[in-house]
Parts: sequence; structure tokens; C-alpha cells
Amino acid sequence: MANLTSFSSLQTIFGKLCMPSKIYLVLSVISVFIAIFNNVGFLAILIKLLFVGVWTYILNWICLKGYVNISWALVVLPYVILGLMIIANLNKVKSQEKEEKEEKEEQKKQEQPQQPQQPVQQQLQYYGNQNRQYLAY
Repeated sequence: MANLTSFSSLQTIFGKLCMPSKIYLVLSVISVFIAIFNNVGFLAILIKLLFVGVWTYILNWICLKGYVNISWALVVLPYVILGLMIIANLNKVKSQEKEEKEEKEEQKKQEQPQQPQQPVQQQLQYYGNQNRQYLAY
């Protein structure tokens, strides 16, 4: 019987929260379960739960004061920042790959032997004609 009353009281408390607080609470509980399955220490999980409770209270308080949009912004902002960081990192990786590709192409160009300015036959003919002139004197 005590379990039913505590569950219904949790349900009542959850029902009184504004939508940004509910979304934050659900996402945070999911992250706590992930932390538990990844063998995160007990103290770290306890601190996270404490932080989740305080932050949920603050978000709900902001909503009750009439600043629902600010509450939404505080919930969404970390995910926006994370998305921007991922995009910036992907761009950095792409630029590094492009630079590496350009460096490899430059190295290939440097490794290739220099082509003579004139074909070899023309050079031989030129030198041969010069020698003939010297021999004629």
C-alpha cells in the first residue's frame, strides 16, 4: 500500500511540472540509467540525481514565474551547443583530410623526375652538330 501511495505522489508531482521541466527530468533519468549500466560510481550517480532534482525545481520555478520560453531555452541550449560542437569538429576533420590529400599530391609531384625541357633526341642532335663544327676546324 505504501508503494502505491508513493507512486501516486510521484505521479502527482510529475503532473504539476511544466513541460520543459518534464522533458529535462525524463532525459536526465534516461542518462542516469545509462550511467548505471556503464558502471559509473555510486557517488557520481547520487550527485547527478541531486543536480537533476535541483535543476528540475529551478526550471519549474522559472515556468511558474511566467518565463516558459526561458525555461525551454535552458533545456534546449546544451543540446544546441553540443550539435554546434559536433558540426565544428566534423568541419575540422574534413579540412584536415583535405590538407593531407593536398600534401600527398604535392609529395607525389616532387617525387616524379623532372622532365627535360627538350626531348632527348633533339638534345643529341644539337650536341652532335656542335661536335661536327669543332671537328671541321
